[in-house]
Amino acid sequence: MLCLLAVEEEVARVVRANLERAFPSWRFETATSAVELKEWAGRNVDILVLSRFLPGEDPVRLLKRLRELFPVSHVVLLAGAESDAQRAYVRAARDLGFGSIVTGRLPGTNRTIVGLKAGSQNQPFMKVGAFSVA
Repeated sequence: MLCLLAVEEEVARVVRANLERAFPSWRFETATSAVELKEWAGRNVDILVLSRFLPGEDPVRLLKRLRELFPVSHVVLLAGAESDAQRAYVRAARDLGFGSIVTGRLPGTNRTIVGLKAGSQNQPFMKVGAFSVA
């Protein structure tokens, strides 16, 4: 299982370490900019974890291209702490058909992350330490 973490450099190490502990049989790679992410397009990425804070491109514009870039990948979006920008991002993601959206504080960082599967009531979709993602 190949999981590509498209997250900003300052949290990449923490996210990767937490996921590697939770899923030791998976292979993890990291892209810390939109340019690096696009270099992975067309490759066999099973799971793409994408942060709204990934530098290099407007986050909503990048969302609009994700299905083209990664047509068979399961996409998990890290939307960040609640704010007007986060709510707009979540709305755009849902409008584009993305359902695995994580909000809140990232473990081991000063970011918040708590996730529930879209359309479900309190149903976590991947437990990693103290948090859940899709």
